[in-house]
Amino acid sequence: MKDRLELAGIGAIAGLCLWSLFELLPDFVEEGFLLLALTVGASVFFSVLMALVGPERPLRAVLPSLALGGLTGLLALWSGLRFQTVDGFFDAGHPLMALFVIALVGAPFAAATLEDRAGWRDYARLFDSAWGIFIRYVAGWLFAGLIFVVLLLSDELLKLVGIRIIDDLLDIDWLRYTLVGAVFGLGVATVHELREYVSPVLVHRLLRMLLPLVLVVVIVFIGALPFRGLSDLFGKLSTAGVLMAVAFAGVTLITATIDRDDENASDLKLMTFSARIMALLIPVLVGLAIYAVWIRIAAYGWTPQRGMAAYTAVFLIGYMGWYLWSVLSGARGWQGRLRQSNLYMALVVWGGAVLWLTPLAHVEALSVRSQVARFEAGTVKAAELPLYEMAHDWGRVGEAGLSKIEAMADAPLKERIVAARGGQVCLAVQDYCPSRK
Repeated sequence: MKDRLELAGIGAIAGLCLWSLFELLPDFVEEGFLLLALTVGASVFFSVLMALVGPERPLRAVLPSLALGGLTGLLALWSGLRFQTVDGFFDAGHPLMALFVIALVGAPFAAATLEDRAGWRDYARLFDSAWGIFIRYVAGWLFAGLIFVVLLLSDELLKLVGIRIIDDLLDIDWLRYTLVGAVFGLGVATVHELREYVSPVLVHRLLRMLLPLVLVVVIVFIGALPFRGLSDLFGKLSTAGVLMAVAFAGVTLITATIDRDDENASDLKLMTFSARIMALLIPVLVGLAIYAVWIRIAAYGWTPQRGMAAYTAVFLIGYMGWYLWSVLSGARGWQGRLRQSNLYMALVVWGGAVLWLTPLAHVEALSVRSQVARFEAGTVKAAELPLYEMAHDWGRVGEAGLSKIEAMADAPLKERIVAARGGQVCLAVQDYCPSRK
């Protein structure tokens, strides 16, 4: 009961604090990017704290939660200054994804380190911590959802006799946030108490059963390529996205199959065989994804979306190399080598997400330089320039690049630039669009 009350109390405080940040703080903090940093930092702090408390006491979990919250808050502020408005930061999307990865990957490392100072190097601890957090969060939100369904049904029932007290209480914003947090914390605490019964084992078993199916689909896809040809396959950037998603899915399914150690890994020959073959086929998917990204960049230059796709491909190359080495180095110990590769790549992905939010990986600046250079070289038609995106989506450097193009533009192009700044994607007909995605 003590643990339940602790987590329910932490959840209630988290909900109330987040409500204050969203509803009250804007009245006192006028600087939008500072408000963004505080909101991101507090959200990550409470999210990580709720992930760590249970296995750890609240006071021990505060320090790593503060570290991750402070880091993400500072990185949000630093990367947010690229954009002219906070809305531009959110519309870009990729900074939020990087912040999510920092919190998502950082939380299991923090949990394993709290358990043992050298725990961040122990794959079994990390594996258990990551899946334990996942199960607690899923169950916690499911419990919160069920509570609100009961409250809504109870409210409808009481309304039949003229009582609206539940509806009136839920209309109070701060109370609703506090209640959600408290109920979520209660659900997380309950799941942790029943961890011997509510464990990730079921999820692992279900994921393992998907591996042979996904492997068959990948084999059919690769086998059909010589007959289908590559010319029509890579017409869109979404092709690279699908290939990368399947590659990451393959990594996840292999990870579930080999589990935390040899004792818990699947002992079915079909599963182990499927895992080894999938590890060998992931490089094919990664290679095709890289080719798809390269075709788009060569034809249309860099954009933030293509930059992010290329950046993601770099980490997939890392997985590809580790997996090939793990499987081809010999039949003995290949699962152990795969586990170590997952640990190292998790650290690399975490570091890459941090780097993405610094000026060293300023994808908007890269995109602007690419588009301006293509225009100066005469390798791009005026109608194909991403003028609208440069004006509205690529932040401060986008506007600076647009001014450079405007200084070199003829009268019709200047009209399109003015229209793009005004929010018009097309002036008249489709052929006059300043941007095509």
